[in-house]
Amino acid sequence: MLKVLFISHDAVPYGAPKSMVNIIDGLQQQVCFVVLLPYEGGIKTELEIRGIKNYVSRYFWDVYSFSNFKDFMFLPVRLTRHYLAHFKTLQLIKNLHKTHNFDIIHSNSGVVRVGFFAAKILKIPHIWHVREFQTKDYNLNILFGRKYFIKLLNKTEKTICVSQSIQKYFEIQDGNVIYNGVMPKSVNEITFEKENYFVFAASLIPQKGVFDVLEAFVKFSHINKTTRLFICGTGNEENIKKINKIIDNAGLQDRVKLLGYRNDILQLLKEAKACIVPSHYEAFGRITAEAMLLGCPVIGKASEGTLEIIQDSRYGSLYNSKEELVNAMIFQGEPSNNAIISKMINAAKIRADKLFTQEQLCSNILEVYHSVSNK
Repeated sequence: MLKVLFISHDAVPYGAPKSMVNIIDGLQQQVCFVVLLPYEGGIKTELEIRGIKNYVSRYFWDVYSFSNFKDFMFLPVRLTRHYLAHFKTLQLIKNLHKTHNFDIIHSNSGVVRVGFFAAKILKIPHIWHVREFQTKDYNLNILFGRKYFIKLLNKTEKTICVSQSIQKYFEIQDGNVIYNGVMPKSVNEITFEKENYFVFAASLIPQKGVFDVLEAFVKFSHINKTTRLFICGTGNEENIKKINKIIDNAGLQDRVKLLGYRNDILQLLKEAKACIVPSHYEAFGRITAEAMLLGCPVIGKASEGTLEIIQDSRYGSLYNSKEELVNAMIFQGEPSNNAIISKMINAAKIRADKLFTQEQLCSNILEVYHSVSNK
């Protein structure tokens, strides 16, 4: 049985760590996994429920930001802390290797490099799972620059990209595009009788498009007087204040609800009139694939990973401008369009079953594991 050290960049119970757990769920009968986390978070509980050995060592992302003058002043201090933690974690990985004798190290995100360097020291294969643009989707600066990171990617045994957009952005020649498998293939029937609400589910930051959705929904609310908007996600105090101010100024307190983080998001999607994905630069967009699998129509910005998933109007409503977003909301809210929408839902479900299920993901990942271990 292959032994794999999975290195997570975060310990939250959603996003990339959740995708990591999906891989573990699908392959733990064939692969022995050990997981390294940067701190104790919600995903640790998920791993322990499954009986997966996990360890915690405080390491940091190999990116930085200059959002204010304080960030600039404290960069040397943070870099010192970063590398002290880096070397401490390298030592832990070396000790874990003595105990577990890993065949592969699998880094679950492009923002952490400690797994790459550990694999080089231990002379075992390394797989880099690149899930984010870093610079475009989160406005982060890559440590030592994008070109340096590309050099590292070309020195790893295998790079997995969650979309063709990521592969193109990092100029990866010898890599595998493997879409996230967001859930097992469903045999449940689709609910065509939808509740009268839209769902937005992402971090409450401008890059994820939350303010674009609000601006469009305010205009939409002048035409449609009943459809509600559920905003699921967390954000800093400043952004939440801005969101509440927009809602209050538009008099939409009864129609726009800030729900925070939800662990019942799949049920909300299943019954929603549409899921809105307005992210400016989405590397993949887990919520888009989840919605398609659950029979929830998607209104998505026609860029990067969202465009790659939806592809065209057969599978969802794509838009480029805020005016087109408003029109897409109107289209989804109009009962006379139900037959067209039902056809779209069915087509999107068929496409998602082929590309975005846990079974498909795990089959592809296992193939990569065998290819690098055989080398």
